Amino acid sequence: MTQMLKSIVVVGNSLSAWLSAATINRATRPFGTQVSICTLAEVPDNLGNMSLRPEFDDFIKLIGISEAEFMQTCSANFKLANCFQDWNTHNKDYYHGFGECGTTVKNIQFSQFYARLCEQNKISFADSFNLGAQLAKHNKFVHPDDDPMSILSTLSYGWNINAEAFYLTVKQYCSEQGIHIHEQALSKVETDSKNSVITSLQLEHEKILNADLFIDCSVDHSLMHSLQNEWHSWSSQLPDCEVKSVDCKLVSKEQTYNLIKATTFGWQQEIPSQQKLTRHYYSAKNASLQVPKTKEKITSQSTKSLSFGIFTKPWLGNCISIGYGCLSLPPMCFSELDLAWIGLKELIQKLPAKHISEALVKEYNELMSARYNNAKEASVMHFYMAEQDGSTFWQQVNKVMVSKSLDYKLITYQNRGKMPSYANEVLPIPEQYSLLMGMTDKPKQLDLMARQVPIEQILNIQDKIVHRIQQACSAASSHKDYIQTYCYRRDKSGV
Repeated sequence: MTQMLKSIVVVGNSLSAWLSAATINRATRPFGTQVSICTLAEVPDNLGNMSLRPEFDDFIKLIGISEAEFMQTCSANFKLANCFQDWNTHNKDYYHGFGECGTTVKNIQFSQFYARLCEQNKISFADSFNLGAQLAKHNKFVHPDDDPMSILSTLSYGWNINAEAFYLTVKQYCSEQGIHIHEQALSKVETDSKNSVITSLQLEHEKILNADLFIDCSVDHSLMHSLQNEWHSWSSQLPDCEVKSVDCKLVSKEQTYNLIKATTFGWQQEIPSQQKLTRHYYSAKNASLQVPKTKEKITSQSTKSLSFGIFTKPWLGNCISIGYGCLSLPPMCFSELDLAWIGLKELIQKLPAKHISEALVKEYNELMSARYNNAKEASVMHFYMAEQDGSTFWQQVNKVMVSKSLDYKLITYQNRGKMPSYANEVLPIPEQYSLLMGMTDKPKQLDLMARQVPIEQILNIQDKIVHRIQQACSAASSHKDYIQTYCYRRDKSGV
């Protein structure tokens, strides 16, 4: 049997920390690795609701619970799309759904056909070609179908969870799985500065923790700072901001999308779960924003400042930073748990045997730096397409520096109706295309192959897609009824 690392210590009391402990314990359990978590006596933030991308399904399967049980314990809704409201002049309300938008014919991207239709003024809105977007508009839901001939095979979805409920659920799971939990403050980090490794953690009451590998998910980046890892700011591309978060009692359980709305002060995000609605109000730092009045009953609220960036080396010595312990991004595309899962999914595939080699660390750092950078580029892309200039926040956004790779991607789309695909993309290419189709100008030119397809054939393709989507929407149940049946009125053991 392969001899894995004997002990791994996760540091922090964040969502990323408990997710890391649960994931690593599940992956290393067959090899006898002892996983511990040290909470550092950190107090969790007001967690509110949080969105999860479709890829998070891998974690649900890893720990061996059914989706229905996961949704019930975390008070989760299905999430099909983001609705961008007043983001720019192209659409007042654009539903950006998960999954495919349109269909590729003869290796020609649907975005090219969409541009042809725009030229002829014979076009529906871009979100008409995405099943998730249309279901979200009507607050309906249905699970995807594996049959590639079914329109349901184009559907993808995520979840909106009550993050506090998730926190408590995963914490209980870790306790039941025998993970050692140390709820003590950190007194000192002992390091070997010559080799950039942590030798031990000294907790209060003189308790010492030793491990072969440490995972830093702490709020103040305790371990990475002790190793003098360099923090790289993204403020030139994602301006610092302040966020006021409000939890409200939810009146309706129908909504299957998040509202992302451009406002005079910045932008607003609404995330509904089964029991409550979380609103985040983003503005420039020191803007003295007053939370707008709301019809719903406010149950809690909090304020914090956000700065975006990343550690230059996600893995340094015998310490790996995960989630917000490694990088910070606006939660428009990727939540804290999404970012943590990006790192963890790769880590559990590369967890070393007894020896941590320099080659392995280098490989992980190169791969994750590329993926995290692509996650950042996806966030920048959303702000790039906004057409706002009134407040200090939007004035700062309009001054951002777009990277060469993102600039090339956007220019290529604007000029040709297609775009390059880079290695290690984390926002799927179909989602990027549907975002550009719905929120930017139509391309100036198209490829010759797209020009050669008769417009009548393209119209026929459009009509068939829209018709099949409309049929699927008509047959689907309301989101409220679907959740009630799926999560609460069935035997979930076989899910």
